[in-house]
Amino acid sequence: MPVRPGIVLVNPSRPCTDGQLRLFTENGWQLVEAPPSVRSGAAPARDVSNWISMNILMLDERTAVVEAAEAPMIALMRSLGCEVIPCPFDHVYAFGGGLHCCTADIRREGTLQSYFPSLDAAPRVDGT
Repeated sequence: MPVRPGIVLVNPSRPCTDGQLRLFTENGWQLVEAPPSVRSGAAPARDVSNWISMNILMLDERTAVVEAAEAPMIALMRSLGCEVIPCPFDHVYAFGGGLHCCTADIRREGTLQSYFPSLDAAPRVDGT
């Protein structure tokens, strides 16, 4: 889960395989292990694990909306320099999604930027 350019949350219980993090490490991103959820026991829905605590919503590079009960995630985000907006959202989990899953960008401001310089030098699929 990208936090902002240069920082990505990773799940220590479900490590990426087959070089999936290479894009981040080759471009100097910091890999930060997410803390375990405060939840234990059965997952809230068939398609939802207790790692849904990683399902945060970044409003901008420094503002994170985090499930209000997830004190360890709130502390981690604050340690990364984020302002945290705690939001009670766990009743939605039973429907199969967290904060990030239940939102969609409808408008963005700013310019197009590449956060992966190694891709800028790579040939594109169209050969250019």
